[in-house]
Amino acid sequence: MALWLAEAVLQMADLPTIRAVSLSNLERWKAKGTWGRAYEEWRQIMEQAPDHELIHIMTGDGDEPNRLRQSAPYAGIIDEETRLKVYERHREASAKNIILEPESLGQSVKRRRRALGLTQQRFANLAEVSRRTVRRLEASNACSLDPLLFDVVSVLGLNVDTLPLVARQKKKGLWMAARSSSIGYGTEINEDQLRQALATGEAVKGFESNLRYFLEEVPAQMVVMAIEETAQLESVHPARIWSNLTKLAAELRGTRALLWAY
Repeated sequence: MALWLAEAVLQMADLPTIRAVSLSNLERWKAKGTWGRAYEEWRQIMEQAPDHELIHIMTGDGDEPNRLRQSAPYAGIIDEETRLKVYERHREASAKNIILEPESLGQSVKRRRRALGLTQQRFANLAEVSRRTVRRLEASNACSLDPLLFDVVSVLGLNVDTLPLVARQKKKGLWMAARSSSIGYGTEINEDQLRQALATGEAVKGFESNLRYFLEEVPAQMVVMAIEETAQLESVHPARIWSNLTKLAAELRGTRALLWAY
């Protein structure tokens, strides 16, 4: 539920507003004696974290974002009517959730990787591990995950709490990636323009800096989400969009070009 509320906040307000409201709330709570470790972490995030990192914490998977969202400081940005609508949508979605038969961790990871059109090597590059680690992970018959590998599977959008069920909520990957790629630039790339670049493998004129930021700085998990959503919208296999991403990286000559080349 905290994730759904965070996404609603991002749709209602820009990042400077979210930071300002959060810091004001944190200052007020501290004055009242309501304080804890999570609030101190949020204060540092709101004051110092780059925008793409803040977006990741508000919307990403993994233990750390999930933990911090339970103590989110951006209360007051969405009104009560909007909050109730979010709760109702979450309740309806939960009621419709289909529980899949349990499977081994390795089967879950392999199936998800293939569905995303990722080779083992590209997955390893994105997760910053060796291909050997990926092979071992996919060969595992275990149904629980070594905590050291939480960040690895999160690249695929798998939630470690429900990994054997392969339960994944649909997220607005293009929108989040486009927003993150517009930080600090005079021009703002939107999700349709980012989709066009990924669907064609060609930079959209006037948005080269935004696309270069997407390739160089946006977290791997967010890139994967944008690729998956583009493939769904274009009705093609994600592998084709990964090939387009390789072309785009070569055209823009970014320092992470080799990351997308496999």
